[in-house]
Amino acid sequence: MMINNFYSPEFLVKLQELEQEKRRAEYAEKVEHAKYVPKVAPGTYAAITSKAEMERNAKSPIGINDKVIVTFTIFVPTSENTQDSIDLRQTYWKAKTDTSAYYTYLSEILNADPRSGFSLKDLMGVPCEVVITHNQGDKGTFANVSHIKRINVNPSPEQFKI
Repeated sequence: MMINNFYSPEFLVKLQELEQEKRRAEYAEKVEHAKYVPKVAPGTYAAITSKAEMERNAKSPIGINDKVIVTFTIFVPTSENTQDSIDLRQTYWKAKTDTSAYYTYLSEILNADPRSGFSLKDLMGVPCEVVITHNQGDKGTFANVSHIKRINVNPSPEQFKI
């Protein structure tokens, strides 16, 4: 047996709160959105690939395709002689051509041809030097990785001692 709670004080208060939220949401949709501003300036930085994801059958500007999303943790020097880390996600659409970003960038990270197949784990934890450029768009300015150079770093165990 269902108890009629539609007129309980709790139900009516929640309904009123949600109506107020709807009015705020309608107003927010009419307000122009702020332009995006990148968190990192153009330049060359040390970075580590920290995450890799594969999305199959994703909608792309030219149809349905697979894409790999790589997160770069970029180390940005500060004025206090320390470094801030900033995560930057880059999307690479699967392509077979030698001039594609998929081939150019992923082969540098993997040190192998990505078109031959690879494991996502091989894209993670790779030290590299990245060049960041800014691209202007309708929604703001965006930071993009425009060049990657894999760096071989062999830290000695002593470097990790505190």
